[in-house]
Amino acid sequence: MNGFVLVLASICLSCVVGVVTGYTSAQKECKAQILRIERDAQEARASALEAINARLKTETERGEKLSQELLTAESRLTKTREELRNEITRSTRGRACLDARTVRLLNNAGNRHAGADDALPKNRRRT
Repeated sequence: MNGFVLVLASICLSCVVGVVTGYTSAQKECKAQILRIERDAQEARASALEAINARLKTETERGEKLSQELLTAESRLTKTREELRNEITRSTRGRACLDARTVRLLNNAGNRHAGADDALPKNRRRT
């Protein structure tokens, strides 16, 4: 019977060693998977942040370009308005009655403003 107990003890010990080894191995594998998942998530966050920063830079540059185009268009319109005002003042000379030159100037004032529309960006012009 001592031989039977010895065999039974060996089997039990082998089972315990197998269970402990399996548990340890499974635990290491789970930790490795968790580390891979965390690394992948960090890479995805970094990639998304990089894409967002690139888009922000592109849109900021676009906004600056549009602002500059607007300033240029406003400057051209202000210059045209001043030129028209000066020409009308010079042509009328304070008289209530307008001569033919002044009437032509006033009739063509709208055409001069149409030329100022060329200062606006093509895709932003209102019709």
